[in-house]
Amino acid sequence: MEVVCPNCERLQSRVDALEHLLGDMDQRALKAVRMRFDLSPNEGHALVKLAAAAGKPVGSVDLVRGRPIQYGNMDEETMDRLAKVTVAHLRDRLGSHMIKTMWGKGYVATPVCIDAVADACKHIL
Repeated sequence: MEVVCPNCERLQSRVDALEHLLGDMDQRALKAVRMRFDLSPNEGHALVKLAAAAGKPVGSVDLVRGRPIQYGNMDEETMDRLAKVTVAHLRDRLGSHMIKTMWGKGYVATPVCIDAVADACKHIL
């Protein structure tokens, strides 16, 4: 017998919609998320990247890579620190329940976070 979470289907449909929309960090999605949560370009980029990962961990280097605003060449240690600061800012703005840390693996968007990002983007789906 297969055990299924009551919210799994709804969450999976949200994740599918996000994956479709955010295949390559769609600019409309970034703008919608930034406006909804009053985020900087780099914070919006990180939040969308986390939500698009659909509950899978995103490493700190991957979280920072491809940011809209770059500060020159950064080594891995600098990118790690920058990711920590970005996640701290997101947690301050959105609440600590939105992003969890998986030690040694990276950061994970919670189902509540994925839903919030999907809601912010629903008008452009």
